[in-house]
Amino acid sequence: MKEKRRYLKIKVEGVEGGEEQARKAVNSALFEYLGQSGFSKAKPQAIKFVPPYLILRCRNDQLDEVVAALSLKRFHEGKSVALRTEKVSGTIAALTGKGARRTKCQGENLARLSPGA
Repeated sequence: MKEKRRYLKIKVEGVEGGEEQARKAVNSALFEYLGQSGFSKAKPQAIKFVPPYLILRCRNDQLDEVVAALSLKRFHEGKSVALRTEKVSGTIAALTGKGARRTKCQGENLARLSPGA
């Protein structure tokens, strides 16, 4: 059976050094809170980094633990950091805002075009 996954949009604050340091901070937070077994169950994977946001994928059933682990991280390599979960979604497109969305006006126009309306 296929695993259900969720995508998290995480705002990484206080981490200098770009993508590699942001990934290290997130992995460190997850490993410290979840431990080795919980980390492997959550199957976290950093998908995309657009400063200051990191898109992280994890298993749906471990979502609460992942969000909690990120919020508990306060220091990374001696510096104060904040890992804030901005948004959670089932698709990357919904997080990045690149998906097609139907507005009310578009729906009304489609209703006028359909036969029998």
